Amino acid sequence: EKLLTKIKAVKLKSGNQFEAAFVLRTASGGALSDTLAWGASLIGLRYWPYLLGHLANHVLATLPLFVLVGWSVKLNSWLLIGPVMLIAWLLVWKFKGRYFE
Repeated sequence: EKLLTKIKAVKLKSGNQFEAAFVLRTASGGALSDTLAWGASLIGLRYWPYLLGHLANHVLATLPLFVLVGWSVKLNSWLLIGPVMLIAWLLVWKFKGRYFE
C-alpha cells in the first residue's frame, strides 16, 4: 500500500509525455518496461503518447541495444553497453524536471 501511494505521488508533466515514455523506457534498458506499462496510468501517462513512445523506442533504441548487447556478449566485454546505459541514466537525472512535476 505504501508503494502504491508513492507511485501515485509521481506525476508526469502533460506537455511532453511521448518524449518521457521514450526516454524512461530507454534509460531502463527495457528492464522497467513492464513496470512502466502497468504504472503508466498511475503516473498520468496517457495511452497514445505512451504507445507511440513505446513503439518508437522499440525501433530506435531497443533493437540497436539488443544488437549491441549481443556484440558485448560475443566479445565478452560489457564495455560496449555500460557507457550507453550510464549516459541514458545521466540524461534522465539531468532532465528529470522536464518529465516529472
